[in-house]
This record gives sequence, C-alpha cells and structure tokens, in this order.
Amino acid sequence: MLKNNIESNNLSDNIPLFNFAISENTGEANFFCNKIPGLSTLYVQESNEEVECVSVSTIKFSTFCKTNSLKYIDYLKMDIEGAEYAAILGDSSFFDIPIKEIIIEVHKSLGDNKYTFNQLIEHLKTRYSIVRILTSAWPECPLIHCRKLKEKFINNRAVSNLKQNVHLEKRKERG
Repeated sequence: MLKNNIESNNLSDNIPLFNFAISENTGEANFFCNKIPGLSTLYVQESNEEVECVSVSTIKFSTFCKTNSLKYIDYLKMDIEGAEYAAILGDSSFFDIPIKEIIIEVHKSLGDNKYTFNQLIEHLKTRYSIVRILTSAWPECPLIHCRKLKEKFINNRAVSNLKQNVHLEKRKERG
C-alpha cells in the first residue's frame, strides 16, 4: 500500500522504502499480517481476523541510522503496532543520534509485556523537556509527543546542524 501511494504521488525519488521491521534485535522475526491494513505486527494478536505469519528481516533503529549515516533526525513518527516499547527501550543506542521531535503511537495492550507504558514515558522524560500524552479515539493507543531534546543529549557533531536548522526555521517564519 505504501509503495503504491509513493509511486502514485510521484515521490519515488524522495522517499526510499526499506523492506524490514524495526525491532530490538537485528535478524529475523515472525510478522503477523492482518487483513485489516495497518494492524500487522511482530506480536501475536487476539483477533477474529485471519492472520498470516511470515518471516521478516529486522533491524535495530540505531543500526539503521548508522548504516545510513544519519547524524540527526528533525522529526520521527513511529507507529509500529506494539513494537515501539522494544524498539526504544530494548535498543540501548536508540538515542545515539539526536531526534529533535518524536511522535510515537503506543499500544498499551499489544506487545510482549517486557516493557511498560510508564517505563517508556520515564525513559523519554530523561531525554526531552516536553513529553505530552495525547489521547485519541482509541484510549489504548495514545500518541506520545516529545520535543525540546535536553542539551546533554545533543552530541557535538550534530549540535551545529540542529542550531542551523532552528535558525533556518526562524528565518522562514519571519518571511
């Protein structure tokens, strides 16, 4: 579906697609494909829908960033159907590069129960000055909006890029 949307909007030159799942491990995992678009996950679901299990390659977010030479991220939206806990809390290098702003859709009842919602919130609060929990139509799936990365988590190589970006944004706002 994503590939079709990118192609139909002539965005193939600007948006690369990667065929793997973000996880706390780099390797292989079972991926449970739900017939309802957007509900497929790395975790077994209790559902009335038929679910097909396929094997997929997985990669840690930090490994993906290093492999693609990412030095900082302006904006990250994460909606990975229950795997957000393990992807963030299970990857000790997840925040090795600064992420200026992050939106995470979390699933309070989906996942492997290894990590909790409160653990994730506390972890994010150590890195960001502002962490807001936004309720949605589905109370079990709130959004977490984090911004204002704390200075101690901005590494020296990326700080000049972040400051330059903020300066450019302010110039755009002024006209």
